[in-house]
Amino acid sequence: MRYTVVWKPEAERRLAELWMEADDPERFADAANLIERELAIAPASVGEQRVGSIRVVVVPPVGMHFR
Repeated sequence: MRYTVVWKPEAERRLAELWMEADDPERFADAANLIERELAIAPASVGEQRVGSIRVVVVPPVGMHFR
């Protein structure tokens, strides 16, 4: 099964800001894209569960939380 990753507008803006500020924008984009690909395949197994339905994933230099 495939899932669709839906970004909140403010999260997408912040991701773009961080990408523009990154020391290595290509590495940053690669990490963000990897996270998004993994979420599209098996979101329940990505990262670690925190409070309730919130999960956290880190692929340096990117870290994000999601539901």
